[in-house]
Amino acid sequence: MRHWPVGLTVGIVAAYGFAWVGHFFVEYNRSATFQHPWFSLLGDFRLYGDLWRSKEKF
Repeated sequence: MRHWPVGLTVGIVAAYGFAWVGHFFVEYNRSATFQHPWFSLLGDFRLYGDLWRSKEKF
């Protein structure tokens, strides 16, 4: 139970790391996280909520 903050931190860093690698090396652009970090975070929460509500806006 006391290790969950470490797991949460590692999970967040890993998720953003994969997204950044995908932006740089696959899409050849920069992630919005670097220019607008709060909008990027809000977009992540919105996507997460849409996934839980089974909305398909992809």
